[in-house]
Amino acid sequence: MSGEPVISRSDILGVQVSAIDMGTAIETISSWIAQASRKYVCVTSVHGIMESTRSEELRRIHNAAGMVTPDGMPLVWLLKWAGLRHVNRVYGPDLMLAAFGADELRNARHFFTARPSRRLPP
Repeated sequence: MSGEPVISRSDILGVQVSAIDMGTAIETISSWIAQASRKYVCVTSVHGIMESTRSEELRRIHNAAGMVTPDGMPLVWLLKWAGLRHVNRVYGPDLMLAAFGADELRNARHFFTARPSRRLPP
């Protein structure tokens, strides 16, 4: 789609992690809203990557996301080691605050979901 930033991704143990910084993340989310794109963000640390090696469903969820943020320095280091020097940590709570405070997202609706890692008993 035109106008949407192109974000490089790097495969880390089967998960395509986005090579982004906070500014790029907000710009990308803003472009999705402007284009009425239905996408979601996975905020992921090494733990999420490791869990994705054990769960095909979780790996599929990560890889179908519009953006998989590097929410921990080990992921940032791996991305930089792969030659993506512009990458910085995009910590989930900071991303949320930045999105809520961004002028271009001021009138946007926000939806949150949490999926339990295992089924809870009835």
